Amino acid sequence: MGNEHISEMISNYKKGDTTVSEQLWIQLLPLIKKYAGKSYFMEYEDAYQEYSLTLLEALNKIQKYDNDGQCLKYIAICMKNKFC
Repeated sequence: MGNEHISEMISNYKKGDTTVSEQLWIQLLPLIKKYAGKSYFMEYEDAYQEYSLTLLEALNKIQKYDNDGQCLKYIAICMKNKFC
């Protein structure tokens, strides 16, 4: 499972394999930290938790996950829109 692409992990997650959610979270941690650091209206710890939850929401809502770029773009937009 270590060399799986994000799109493959999302596909497995959507098929019911919830064990990949931690691996996805680890791979997308830099994105979570980026947006948590930009949230000037919340403390970092609170923003970190909120964006982690946003990742789970995005994983549940994503409908197209053909390639990694498409998945990352969708997740980034979800995080950006969450608190706009």
